[in-house]
This record gives sequence, structure tokens and C-alpha cells, in this order.
Amino acid sequence: MAISATIKNPLTIIAIFAGIVEVGSTTVLPFLEPDVQSVYVWFLMIFPTLLVGAFFVTLNRNHKVLYAPSDFKNDSDFVKLADNKVENLKVSGSNKFSV
Repeated sequence: MAISATIKNPLTIIAIFAGIVEVGSTTVLPFLEPDVQSVYVWFLMIFPTLLVGAFFVTLNRNHKVLYAPSDFKNDSDFVKLADNKVENLKVSGSNKFSV
């Protein structure tokens, strides 16, 4: 399976980034000094929470940036969304957006 076939929107990129950061950070943890470990653990707990919070703030303020052109039936629907000409967005049966 090609990577481009699985990455379809920014949420996937955010999830991949968060996963790589968490796995890498957890791998480094045993090699840190004990007094630094407590601060590092707090970072590991707070960072994903802030990342999810930033994602939802973006989602609430500018939801249209999360749609890829491939999410639409045709290119003109994507252009309408980009130009703020969409009044109501309907989901069709083929899991593609239509205007």
C-alpha cells in the first residue's frame, strides 16, 4: 500500500507526527537523569493534549482547511469551498462531499 493512498487529510499528518514524537520521546526517557525525567514526563503528558486542543481550535475556526480536494466529487466543489461560496455541504452515499 502506498503512503500517498493512506494520507488524505491534515489530521492523518498530525496523528503520524504525534505518534512519532511520543514513541521517540518514550524511547529516550530511560536514558535521562532522574531529576530531568519528571519534567520530561510532564511534557509527554501535556504535549498531546495541547496538540489536540490546537487541532480543535483550528477545526472550529477554519474547518474548510481540513478537506482535501480528493474528498469532493469534482474539483468545482472544492473551488467553491475555497472561495467561500458554499452554503451547505452534504455528504453523498459514496462518502464524497457534494454541494
